Amino acid sequence: MNNSTLEQKLMLLQEHIPFAAIEWNTRFEAIDWNQAATKLFGYTPAEAIGRHAVELIVPQEARALVDSIFQSLLNQTGGTYSINRNRTKSGETLVCEWYNYPLRNERQEVIGVLSLALNIAATGEGDRTKVHSPLWETSPIANRFFTSSIDLLGVGGL
Repeated sequence: MNNSTLEQKLMLLQEHIPFAAIEWNTRFEAIDWNQAATKLFGYTPAEAIGRHAVELIVPQEARALVDSIFQSLLNQTGGTYSINRNRTKSGETLVCEWYNYPLRNERQEVIGVLSLALNIAATGEGDRTKVHSPLWETSPIANRFFTSSIDLLGVGGL
């Protein structure tokens, strides 16, 4: 597959994937932000790109956890799956399920991270929150879609 075809497929995937898809550089500044991320977190790509994850979507109480996830991703020692609290532009707190994939160069050095997120909190009255099982464990269709999407991205086997 040539680069142009791959780029077209990636653009289509990014435009139509129902998950917030965010690409981070190694400083965890957003370098790509899809429409689903805008819908979930409230920031447009112009507002989000170039800003650090903590500044955008990580509430104070989740910063230590998210920092350790980022370090694990950079060190390639874990961090690919997490559930943690996030913050929207309007200040609303969400509980999100995250699938993070280190992006590597030909020398297997991490050059960025692709993150996919879903809001899994169904908030009722007050502070009641229900957290659901991971989507990939409960939905074979979602699992196949995600696996083939990662293969398309050329980052399979992570």
